[in-house]
Amino acid sequence: MHRERTIPAACLVLTAACLCAAASASVVQGESSAPSKESTARGDGFRRAIRPEEMSAQDRRMLALAQAAAKECSAVLERAIDQGAISEEEFFSALYFPIQPVTTPPTFTTFYDGYTDKFITPIEDRILSRDKEALFVTLVDANGYVPSHNSRYAQPATGDPLLDIKRRRTKRIFNDTTGFYASRHAQGVLIQLYRRDTGDTIADLAVPVAVKGRHWGVVRVGYVRKS
Repeated sequence: MHRERTIPAACLVLTAACLCAAASASVVQGESSAPSKESTARGDGFRRAIRPEEMSAQDRRMLALAQAAAKECSAVLERAIDQGAISEEEFFSALYFPIQPVTTPPTFTTFYDGYTDKFITPIEDRILSRDKEALFVTLVDANGYVPSHNSRYAQPATGDPLLDIKRRRTKRIFNDTTGFYASRHAQGVLIQLYRRDTGDTIADLAVPVAVKGRHWGVVRVGYVRKS
């Protein structure tokens, strides 16, 4: 028996309101695109995808981390469904409930993020520790929502936006151009170089995560790519 939650309609954040205007864009493995007016306006002043033939030994190491995390995360989500802890409908729900009091940047809770805090974060932290060059390893849904980030990025909110944007990156919706392409990536590997909201330029590698045969989202791995 799954729990029910009654939330006022005004408190619901729907997928359509969370996605960027390029919602109809398709993601192509190895795609390369110049910064658009839209991406610049959204703070993504630099973005470039890495083609498969450009992958380095470092990229392949990060790919191995992402694949390992994706496999384990997929198994955890499917086990939750099989055991009746969370329903498939809840895992694929596009409802995000604003956390109160409102934070800057905004953060959200879902039907399942309490479960992923308990079972997904340890996987992410363990795999992150395998390579000192990895900055983060995190599960992201198809709308760019991060239910449970690495422990180092799930620190309590301080009220200082400049500090929280670096230390509290969990339970946020990353629907910037890079985040959108990453979260919707459903086949193979996508590597993007981009300038993120913290001001630093990093590589972001994404591999898909499937749950019960359906694309749920991705695992994203961030790192400073060597020339």
